[in-house]
Amino acid sequence: MSTTFAPASWTEIDDRLTVGNADGNYAGLIEHLNGRYIATDARGNVIGTFDTRREAQASLEPGSLEKTLQLRQRRQSILEAAAGIAAVSTTLIALAGLATAGVL
Repeated sequence: MSTTFAPASWTEIDDRLTVGNADGNYAGLIEHLNGRYIATDARGNVIGTFDTRREAQASLEPGSLEKTLQLRQRRQSILEAAAGIAAVSTTLIALAGLATAGVL
């Protein structure tokens, strides 16, 4: 079952700043710097850097943000698992070193 989101509306403040609103809530902003468009969500997280304002706006649409959040959560889970494996590996290497040195 998919969720339908209302599209954001955009207000160009000046040549370098565009602000979004989705369902009456702040949706984020787009800054035009050095020929690129930086999209920042309502929480202040940089979503990405884009070649066009339209691409940056699309990244901040509610449906796109939901997908981005899911990807970030998945990536975080993978990083946490990798950190756990690294910690166990470090412990095993330390124990092997102690055993080789005759300490254990």
